[in-house]
Amino acid sequence: MYLALSGGKDSVVLLDALFQQWPASAAYPLTLLHVNHHLQVQSNDWAKHCLELAQRYGLPCHVLDVSVTATGNMEANAREARYTALFGAMADNGVLLLAQHANDQVETLLLNLKRGAGSSGLSGMAVWQTHLDRFGAAPETALPC
Repeated sequence: MYLALSGGKDSVVLLDALFQQWPASAAYPLTLLHVNHHLQVQSNDWAKHCLELAQRYGLPCHVLDVSVTATGNMEANAREARYTALFGAMADNGVLLLAQHANDQVETLLLNLKRGAGSSGLSGMAVWQTHLDRFGAAPETALPC
């Protein structure tokens, strides 16, 4: 089981909730994955923060450094680099947990409207998704996007 840990409030709250409920003898250990896009001056500070959180919780954490293509849509390029790195770091049968909030859901809905999405796109992010062919993810991978 993997948790994408940005270091922001959403993912830290999810980390804390998972940690409180996660059995010490779980068959699937919890591993934290932090993606450093190197797009902000504070990027390395966020990575350090995530490593410190992992140490505090006694969990493994991997910082995944990515390069983001500057041409085209920077946000889409960062998202593709992020998921490529996350899925590349996971075991084939891994499950990825993401923390999202209501503003993320609204943003997804508005982006889908802008792209001319049909009814499935207008429903926003799915709670559970079993495959992401565009990111090369294994069919068992979960990702709300």
